[in-house]
Amino acid sequence: FPGRFIGIDIEPVRLASSSARGVRGLVLGNAEELPFRDETFDGVLAKDVLEHLYLEQAFRFLAEAKRVLRPGGLFVAVTFQATQSFWDKPDHVRPYSNKWVRRVLVQEMGGFTVVRERRFSAGIPGFGRLGIASLAHYLAQWFGIRYDHGMIILKKQ
Repeated sequence: FPGRFIGIDIEPVRLASSSARGVRGLVLGNAEELPFRDETFDGVLAKDVLEHLYLEQAFRFLAEAKRVLRPGGLFVAVTFQATQSFWDKPDHVRPYSNKWVRRVLVQEMGGFTVVRERRFSAGIPGFGRLGIASLAHYLAQWFGIRYDHGMIILKKQ
């Protein structure tokens, strides 16, 4: 849906690279000081963002997400859970669970209600090389193994 979404990145090199590939709707900015007016958006998606932020930064980002959301807007956070593979990535600072995001936005900051929560698996290592990654995801979900991501959707009141 070109024109309906805006992406943000703190690194100018990544923005330039994306622009060179034809990606539009990206702006330079910092998650702790979003360059948008209050109540600008119907939704904010933070997919694999929080785990790159220290605790103080995460609180500032969530406050900014709340600020730029219109009443009735949705905040969607997809987070990488505390698994060994989480710690294997050098740019991960700390894991944040659905429970933590819910506590901060509903109980501490307030003004949000939970729409849906879910944990899901990234599959089973090695199945992607065999060309059956979708089967690995299905089996991992079915057997309840390797839950390494969480998703929480909250609605701003």
